Amino acid sequence: MAAEKPQFVMLAGPSGSGKTTFLNNNRDTFPEHVVTPDAFMDQFSDLSKNEARQNAVVLANTQQADLIEQRQSFVQETLLADEAKIDLLREMQTRGYETRLVYMCLNNPKDNEDRVKHRIEEGGNFVPARLVEKDYHLSLQNLPQAVLVADKTQIFDNTAFGEQHAHVVSIDHGAVIEQAPELPQWVEKTFPNGIQAHLDAGSREREAQQLGGSRKKSIDLDR
Repeated sequence: MAAEKPQFVMLAGPSGSGKTTFLNNNRDTFPEHVVTPDAFMDQFSDLSKNEARQNAVVLANTQQADLIEQRQSFVQETLLADEAKIDLLREMQTRGYETRLVYMCLNNPKDNEDRVKHRIEEGGNFVPARLVEKDYHLSLQNLPQAVLVADKTQIFDNTAFGEQHAHVVSIDHGAVIEQAPELPQWVEKTFPNGIQAHLDAGSREREAQQLGGSRKKSIDLDR
Protein backbone atom coordinates (compact mmCIF):
# COMPACT_ATOMS: atom_id res chain seq x y z
CA MET A 1 0.00 0.00 0.00
CA ALA A 2 1.42 3.38 -1.04
CA ALA A 3 2.33 5.77 1.75
CA GLU A 4 0.04 8.76 2.21
CA LYS A 5 1.43 11.92 0.66
CA PRO A 6 2.44 14.76 2.98
CA GLN A 7 0.32 17.90 2.61
CA PHE A 8 1.46 21.34 1.59
CA VAL A 9 -1.27 23.86 2.39
CA MET A 10 -0.95 27.35 0.97
CA LEU A 11 -3.10 29.66 3.09
CA ALA A 12 -3.38 32.69 0.85
CA GLY A 13 -5.05 36.06 0.43
CA PRO A 14 -4.37 39.80 0.64
CA SER A 15 -3.44 41.43 3.95
CA GLY A 16 -6.48 41.85 6.17
CA SER A 17 -8.41 38.91 4.70
CA GLY A 18 -8.36 37.00 7.97
CA LYS A 19 -5.91 34.20 7.17
CA THR A 20 -4.51 33.83 10.68
CA THR A 21 -7.96 34.08 12.26
CA PHE A 22 -9.26 31.40 9.89
CA LEU A 23 -6.31 29.16 10.73
CA ASN A 24 -6.82 29.56 14.47
CA ASN A 25 -10.57 28.92 14.20
CA ASN A 26 -10.10 25.79 12.08
CA ARG A 27 -6.86 24.46 13.53
CA ASP A 28 -7.89 20.80 13.38
CA THR A 29 -8.25 20.95 9.59
CA PHE A 30 -4.66 22.09 9.00
CA PRO A 31 -1.27 20.42 9.49
CA GLU A 32 0.50 21.03 12.79
CA HIS A 33 3.42 23.02 11.37
CA VAL A 34 2.87 26.58 10.16
CA VAL A 35 5.57 28.46 8.24
CA THR A 36 5.31 32.23 8.48
CA PRO A 37 7.92 34.92 9.17
CA ASP A 38 5.49 36.48 11.66
CA ALA A 39 6.24 33.64 14.07
CA PHE A 40 9.86 34.79 14.34
CA MET A 41 9.43 38.57 14.48
CA ASP A 42 9.53 38.77 18.28
CA GLN A 43 13.08 37.37 18.24
CA PHE A 44 14.28 40.55 16.51
CA SER A 45 12.38 43.20 18.46
CA ASP A 46 15.59 45.21 18.91
CA LEU A 47 15.96 45.69 15.13
CA SER A 48 14.10 47.93 12.70
CA LYS A 49 10.96 46.42 11.16
CA ASN A 50 12.68 45.87 7.82
CA GLU A 51 15.71 44.19 9.39
CA ALA A 52 13.50 42.11 11.67
CA ARG A 53 11.42 41.00 8.69
CA GLN A 54 14.49 40.00 6.69
CA ASN A 55 15.83 37.90 9.54
CA ALA A 56 12.43 36.35 10.17
CA VAL A 57 12.14 35.35 6.50
CA VAL A 58 15.51 33.58 6.69
CA LEU A 59 14.37 31.56 9.71
CA ALA A 60 11.04 30.74 8.07
CA ASN A 61 12.81 29.52 4.92
CA THR A 62 15.10 27.35 7.04
CA GLN A 63 12.11 25.91 8.88
CA GLN A 64 10.39 25.13 5.58
CA ALA A 65 13.49 23.44 4.14
CA ASP A 66 13.76 21.25 7.24
CA LEU A 67 10.10 20.22 7.03
CA ILE A 68 10.44 19.31 3.36
CA GLU A 69 13.56 17.26 4.05
CA GLN A 70 11.64 15.38 6.75
CA ARG A 71 8.60 15.05 4.45
CA GLN A 72 6.41 16.70 7.04
CA SER A 73 3.06 18.30 6.22
CA PHE A 74 2.90 22.05 6.79
CA VAL A 75 1.03 25.30 6.14
CA GLN A 76 2.53 28.39 4.54
CA GLU A 77 0.80 31.76 4.90
CA THR A 78 1.20 34.03 1.88
CA LEU A 79 -0.36 36.99 0.08
CA LEU A 80 -0.11 35.15 -3.27
CA ALA A 81 1.08 38.49 -4.67
CA ASP A 82 4.12 36.87 -6.31
CA GLU A 83 3.97 34.43 -9.24
CA ALA A 84 6.80 32.53 -7.56
CA LYS A 85 4.18 31.12 -5.18
CA ILE A 86 2.58 29.32 -8.12
CA ASP A 87 5.97 27.86 -8.98
CA LEU A 88 6.22 26.74 -5.36
CA LEU A 89 2.97 24.77 -5.72
CA ARG A 90 4.46 22.99 -8.73
CA GLU A 91 7.73 22.35 -6.91
CA MET A 92 5.95 20.82 -3.93
CA GLN A 93 4.08 18.49 -6.27
CA THR A 94 7.35 17.30 -7.81
CA ARG A 95 8.59 16.65 -4.28
CA GLY A 96 5.68 14.28 -3.69
CA TYR A 97 3.38 16.58 -1.73
CA GLU A 98 -0.36 16.93 -2.17
CA THR A 99 -1.00 20.66 -2.60
CA ARG A 100 -4.02 22.44 -1.14
CA LEU A 101 -4.80 26.10 -1.70
CA VAL A 102 -7.01 27.82 0.88
CA TYR A 103 -7.75 31.32 -0.38
CA MET A 104 -9.71 34.20 1.14
CA CYS A 105 -10.40 37.79 0.22
CA LEU A 106 -12.79 40.74 0.68
CA ASN A 107 -14.89 42.57 -1.90
CA ASN A 108 -12.53 45.53 -2.35
CA PRO A 109 -9.08 46.68 -1.21
CA LYS A 110 -10.56 49.47 0.93
CA ASP A 111 -12.18 46.82 3.13
CA ASN A 112 -8.81 45.11 3.45
CA GLU A 113 -7.16 48.40 4.40
CA ASP A 114 -9.78 48.94 7.12
CA ARG A 115 -9.16 45.44 8.50
CA VAL A 116 -5.42 46.05 8.60
CA LYS A 117 -5.98 49.34 10.46
CA HIS A 118 -8.16 47.52 12.98
CA ARG A 119 -5.47 44.85 13.35
CA ILE A 120 -2.81 47.49 14.02
CA GLU A 121 -5.02 49.05 16.70
CA GLU A 122 -5.18 45.62 18.32
CA GLY A 123 -1.37 45.35 18.26
CA GLY A 124 -1.05 43.39 15.02
CA ASN A 125 1.38 43.71 12.11
CA PHE A 126 1.61 47.04 10.26
CA VAL A 127 1.23 47.11 6.47
CA PRO A 128 1.18 50.44 4.53
CA ALA A 129 -2.18 51.14 2.85
CA ARG A 130 -0.55 51.50 -0.59
CA LEU A 131 0.92 48.00 -0.27
CA VAL A 132 -2.40 46.54 0.86
CA GLU A 133 -4.08 47.81 -2.31
CA LYS A 134 -1.19 46.79 -4.57
CA ASP A 135 -1.00 43.28 -3.13
CA TYR A 136 -4.79 42.95 -3.27
CA HIS A 137 -4.80 43.28 -7.05
CA LEU A 138 -1.67 41.18 -7.57
CA SER A 139 -3.07 38.41 -5.40
CA LEU A 140 -6.33 38.20 -7.36
CA GLN A 141 -4.38 38.28 -10.64
CA ASN A 142 -2.49 35.17 -9.54
CA LEU A 143 -5.51 33.29 -8.16
CA PRO A 144 -6.80 31.92 -11.52
CA GLN A 145 -3.45 30.27 -12.29
CA ALA A 146 -3.05 29.02 -8.73
CA VAL A 147 -6.36 27.12 -8.81
CA LEU A 148 -5.23 25.41 -12.02
CA VAL A 149 -2.05 24.19 -10.37
CA ALA A 150 -3.15 23.20 -6.85
CA ASP A 151 -4.51 19.67 -6.39
CA LYS A 152 -7.32 20.99 -4.20
CA THR A 153 -8.65 24.49 -3.59
CA GLN A 154 -11.06 26.08 -1.15
CA ILE A 155 -12.09 29.73 -1.56
CA PHE A 156 -13.71 31.79 1.20
CA ASP A 157 -15.19 35.27 1.39
CA ASN A 158 -14.60 37.31 4.54
CA THR A 159 -16.30 40.57 3.55
CA ALA A 160 -18.83 40.44 6.41
CA PHE A 161 -16.89 41.78 9.40
CA GLY A 162 -17.22 39.82 12.62
CA GLU A 163 -18.82 36.78 10.98
CA GLN A 164 -17.36 33.42 9.99
CA HIS A 165 -15.62 33.17 6.64
CA ALA A 166 -18.23 32.24 4.03
CA HIS A 167 -17.43 29.20 1.90
CA VAL A 168 -17.50 30.02 -1.81
CA VAL A 169 -16.19 26.98 -3.66
CA SER A 170 -14.28 23.73 -3.26
CA ILE A 171 -12.24 22.28 -6.13
CA ASP A 172 -10.76 18.80 -6.33
CA HIS A 173 -8.34 17.99 -9.17
CA GLY A 174 -9.95 20.29 -11.71
CA ALA A 175 -13.59 19.76 -10.74
CA VAL A 176 -15.87 22.01 -8.71
CA ILE A 177 -17.36 19.75 -6.03
CA GLU A 178 -19.19 22.39 -4.00
CA GLN A 179 -20.14 25.98 -4.76
CA ALA A 180 -22.23 28.66 -3.07
CA PRO A 181 -25.48 29.63 -4.88
CA GLU A 182 -24.31 33.24 -5.16
CA LEU A 183 -20.70 34.25 -5.69
CA PRO A 184 -19.11 37.37 -4.16
CA GLN A 185 -18.34 40.21 -6.57
CA TRP A 186 -14.59 39.70 -6.31
CA VAL A 187 -14.94 36.05 -7.32
CA GLU A 188 -17.18 36.87 -10.28
CA LYS A 189 -14.68 39.48 -11.49
CA THR A 190 -11.78 37.07 -11.12
CA PHE A 191 -13.59 34.24 -12.95
CA PRO A 192 -15.89 36.10 -15.41
CA ASN A 193 -16.77 32.91 -17.33
CA GLY A 194 -17.37 30.84 -14.21
CA ILE A 195 -15.00 28.75 -12.13
CA GLN A 196 -15.63 25.37 -13.76
CA ALA A 197 -15.34 26.89 -17.24
CA HIS A 198 -11.98 28.34 -16.20
CA LEU A 199 -10.82 24.95 -14.92
CA ASP A 200 -11.95 23.21 -18.12
CA ALA A 201 -10.14 25.76 -20.29
CA GLY A 202 -6.99 25.27 -18.25
CA SER A 203 -7.26 21.51 -18.65
CA ARG A 204 -7.63 21.79 -22.42
CA GLU A 205 -4.63 24.10 -22.61
CA ARG A 206 -2.48 21.63 -20.64
CA GLU A 207 -3.56 18.78 -22.89
CA ALA A 208 -2.69 20.82 -25.98
CA GLN A 209 0.74 21.66 -24.56
CA GLN A 210 1.39 18.02 -23.73
CA LEU A 211 0.30 16.95 -27.21
CA GLY A 212 2.54 19.58 -28.76
CA GLY A 213 5.46 18.38 -26.66
CA SER A 214 4.84 14.77 -27.68
CA ARG A 215 4.75 15.69 -31.36
CA LYS A 216 7.98 17.68 -31.10
CA LYS A 217 9.67 14.76 -29.36
CA SER A 218 8.50 12.40 -32.11
CA ILE A 219 9.87 14.71 -34.80
CA ASP A 220 13.18 15.05 -32.98
CA LEU A 221 13.50 11.28 -32.75
CA ASP A 222 12.92 10.95 -36.48
CA ARG A 223 15.70 13.40 -37.37
